[in-house]
Amino acid sequence: MGRREPMKIAVVGCGDAGLSAAFAAAKQDPNSEVIIISDETSYYPRCPLPYFIGGSVKEKELVYDLRRMFKGTNIKAVNDTVLRVTDGFLECKDGKITFDKAIIATGGIARRIGDSITLRTLEDAKRIKKAAEESDNIVFLGGGMLGCELADVLGGTLLEKQSHILPNFDKKFADAIASKLNKKGVRIITNSERTPKADLVVSCVGVDPDLELAVKSGIKTSRFGINVNDRLETSIKNVYAAGDCIEEKCLITGVPMHSYLGPQAEREGVIAGVNAAGGNMYYKGSLGAVVAKIDDIEIGRTGLCGEEAAERGVSIVEGMVRTKTKPAYDTTAKDLMIKMVFIQERLVGCQALGGEMIDGIINLASYAIQHNATIDDLINMTYCFSPPICSAPNPIILCAENAKRRSKNG
Repeated sequence: MGRREPMKIAVVGCGDAGLSAAFAAAKQDPNSEVIIISDETSYYPRCPLPYFIGGSVKEKELVYDLRRMFKGTNIKAVNDTVLRVTDGFLECKDGKITFDKAIIATGGIARRIGDSITLRTLEDAKRIKKAAEESDNIVFLGGGMLGCELADVLGGTLLEKQSHILPNFDKKFADAIASKLNKKGVRIITNSERTPKADLVVSCVGVDPDLELAVKSGIKTSRFGINVNDRLETSIKNVYAAGDCIEEKCLITGVPMHSYLGPQAEREGVIAGVNAAGGNMYYKGSLGAVVAKIDDIEIGRTGLCGEEAAERGVSIVEGMVRTKTKPAYDTTAKDLMIKMVFIQERLVGCQALGGEMIDGIINLASYAIQHNATIDDLINMTYCFSPPICSAPNPIILCAENAKRRSKNG
């Protein structure tokens, strides 16, 4: 048998999904030729942009040159703009690029209200940073994670049209963050869409999928993004998609959704990259797992919160615990609050807030949801303990035990 020609895999976009897809494809098939096409010559993660604006992260620590990043690999960076995906080649501004498999990772576009500034790119961040230095009165439209992070580092006014900031969290958790921001001098206005007078207005009201390339290429889309199957294949043969541009589904309900989260885009990129290079991975759904730090408080959630679960019209059981991150005799112990939601004793959601440990709690809860863990599964969970590190019993167990008692009493 003759030696086969190297598979040519083209990746459109160099955000979290595109970069992950390129590396995954290159590892899956080391003999392949992977080309990543972007109108930018560098990569930078978007999650640290609020901290770049606040000054705790420097540009040189944030930005990576693509060609240098891919040196010594079977990945090549091309600086160009893709106009259309057709049968076997990409139409670009500077010519055509042929491919055997293609992956669309065009990301999302920040929603803008009026003449406000949005935060999506490094250039946006630089613009906000400069404008903030010259402004005495800043207003952030939207009290979600991004709005809270920016208000935390810049101060100003936070405007949220819902009844409380962080509307994806139960009020008890959101109120703790609101209290912290208030103490730092941030003014919070809820139940309002009327923008107060300001020198600088920043929209933090979400992201829409960038579907321009998909639509021009005749790929099926919805308002949530590019339609994909569980292998992240689009409606066009040999073309995959991943990241903020695709329609996701809730792992619990199966309902179309979009998380617009870096870790989710990264995982989807891996799935698309592996499959494009001949592997076999499946996308099972999203939980919207998220974590943030506002001042000295960490907050996170995954799955359905109590209000979302109750809206499904089914009986729910909630477990709640307030404890410490370490034994009470440790003076470095910090407050911790966890709430878990169960439907028919199966874990479907978790929220956590405290001085530390929140990422671990949310990651563990996400894994438990993915594997249909029950109240009893969590109560019987094996855990580790060391006084300088953590508390005992594990707070997840305490929360599950509380849910068990409530289920018996309810």
